Amino acid sequence: MKRVMIMSIGLAICGLAAASVIASVVATQRPPTQEARTLGVIDFGDDRTKDVVSAPTTVRVREDFAVKIATYGGGCDREGDNGVIVTRTGATVMVYDFTAATRPDVICAAVFKRLPHTVTLRFERPGEALIRIWGRRIGVDTPPLGAPTVLEHRVMVK
Repeated sequence: MKRVMIMSIGLAICGLAAASVIASVVATQRPPTQEARTLGVIDFGDDRTKDVVSAPTTVRVREDFAVKIATYGGGCDREGDNGVIVTRTGATVMVYDFTAATRPDVICAAVFKRLPHTVTLRFERPGEALIRIWGRRIGVDTPPLGAPTVLEHRVMVK
């Protein structure tokens, strides 16, 4: 009887120690980082963000054409989706990216990436069309996460 009781007390102490270690490990682990969808960075206010938009200057009526947009990010960022609104006189394109840098303690690789986006547009009427690309500008004069900005590209529809 004494052996069983001593053994049970020993197992209980080992169990408590193991539970304590597991609890401390669980308490120090952070939950997995969730991604957030943000407007893509299209302007840093310097030479790194030149040639953001690539599109023809002349297109045919009722024919599809591609507009390529480069957004920029770091080690926690990846290409997102696009939103497009086409009107009679032009189009509005909103470019989005996904980032895992959603908290101050998230560590990201210090890399500079171009994230490619392509949208297909078509205009139904001849004349000049204005394409507006919405994204974010990051610079010394913006808040830390940037500010909305718009780039414009004019297309002649024939």
